[in-house]
Amino acid sequence: MSKIPKNRNKKLKVWILQTGEPLIIDDVNPRPMRGMNLASKLVERGHEVIFFSSKFNHQKKRQRKHKEKLIKFNSKLSFYLIDSPGYKNNISFKRLYDHIILGYNLKKTLYSKLDLPDIVFIGYPPIEVSYVMSEWLKKKKIPYILDIKDQWPDLIIEAFPKKIRLLIKFILYPYYYFAISTMKSANSLTSMSKSYLKWGQKFAKKIKIENDKILPLVPGRKNLDADKIKFANEWCELNFINKEKDFNIIFLGTMSQAFEFETVIKCAKEFQNSNVKFIFCGDGELKNSLIRKTNNIKNIFFSGWIEEEKISAIANRCSLAIAPYRNIKNFRDNIPNKIIDYLSFGLPILSSLTGEVKSLLDKEKIGFSYNEQSCTSLKQKIIKFIDDKETMKLYSKNAYKLYCTKYTYDIVYGDAVDLIEKIYKTSQL
Repeated sequence: MSKIPKNRNKKLKVWILQTGEPLIIDDVNPRPMRGMNLASKLVERGHEVIFFSSKFNHQKKRQRKHKEKLIKFNSKLSFYLIDSPGYKNNISFKRLYDHIILGYNLKKTLYSKLDLPDIVFIGYPPIEVSYVMSEWLKKKKIPYILDIKDQWPDLIIEAFPKKIRLLIKFILYPYYYFAISTMKSANSLTSMSKSYLKWGQKFAKKIKIENDKILPLVPGRKNLDADKIKFANEWCELNFINKEKDFNIIFLGTMSQAFEFETVIKCAKEFQNSNVKFIFCGDGELKNSLIRKTNNIKNIFFSGWIEEEKISAIANRCSLAIAPYRNIKNFRDNIPNKIIDYLSFGLPILSSLTGEVKSLLDKEKIGFSYNEQSCTSLKQKIIKFIDDKETMKLYSKNAYKLYCTKYTYDIVYGDAVDLIEKIYKTSQL
C-alpha cells in the first residue's frame, strides 16, 4: 500500500527561474510570456512564487532600474534579480560571458540565506544558470521541472559548417555535460511541442519519461481596455486599415533574422495593383532596414510596436496571417508562439515551415504552407484563399475552435500548475 502524500492540499512555495523574458515589474507593462503566465496561474491557485531573472533586460538590451535584488510585487509574487553585465547582440561572445557571470552570481545567491522552495520550474536555456540551479536543488533534494525552449547546445553546432562540427562539439563539451546532467536529473521535462520534448529525452538518454509533458507556448489571458479598444479602432480607420475594402494579411512579431522577409516583400510587389495589403506589426533589429527596402511599395504598412488593443483591432480587420519563419530545424521541430497568437484571432495561417507547424495546418485545416524561397508559391496560396472565400471562412472557424479547445491560457497553464502540484506530491511519497 502506497503512502499518502503529506500536506495533500498544501499551498506551495514555487520558484521560477526564467531569464530573457519581460517582467511585470518592467517600466513599460509588457506582454507576459511563458514565465509570467505560469507565475500568474500559480498565484491564482494560491501558491507563493519567487521569480528569478536577470537584472539585464534581454528585450531592451539595458539594465533594469530596480536597485533592490528582491522585489515584492504582492503578497504571493516576488522577483529576485541576478546581476550580469549584459550584451548588445544576441549572437555574441558578450552574451556567452553574460550567461557565465549570471550563473556564477546565481550560485552565490543560492548559498545565501533564502527560504527553501518546495519545487522549482526552470526555463532552459541558458545552460549555465539551469545547471547551477539543478545542482543546488539536487543537493537540497528539492524536485524541479525543466522547460526546454531551445535545442541548446545542438543549435550552436548547426550554425557551423558540417566539416568542423565535430571539433566545435569537442570544444563545447562542458556545455553538453551541463545540459545532459540538468535534463537527466529533472523530475519532469516539459516543452512546447512533441518534437522538442522527444529531442530532450533522447539528448539526455532519459529513462523515466512518464511525468514529461507538452505545454504549448500560448499567450496570456487578454484583458483589453474598452477605451483603448475604441481608440484603436479609430486609429485603424485613420491609417486606412479596412477589411471591407482591402484583403489584409498580418505579420505579428519581432522583425529579426528568425524570419525570411525577402519572399514576402517580393510577393507584396506582385500584389501592388490589387487590394491585397501586408501589415507588419512589431519592432526588432530588422525593422528600419525593412522600412527602407519597402519604401516604394504601396501595399506594405508598418505599425511599429503597438499595444494589445491595436493588435486586436488590426487582426480583426485582416483575412490571413503570415508566419515567414526560416525553415530551420529549431523552428521545424517547434510550434512558435506566433502560430498560437494567430489562432486566437481566428486567422487562417500562411507558413513557410515544414515539420510540426505544417502537420498542424494540414491536420486541422487552418492554413497552408509555402516554399520560403518562392514568391510564386506564396502568391498561389494567397490567391487560393482570395478565390475561395468558403474555404477561408472554414479555416478561420477551425483556427479559433482549435485555440479555444487546446491553446488557451487557462487550459495550458492550468495543466502546468497541475503538473507542478503532481511532481511535488510524488516527491513526498
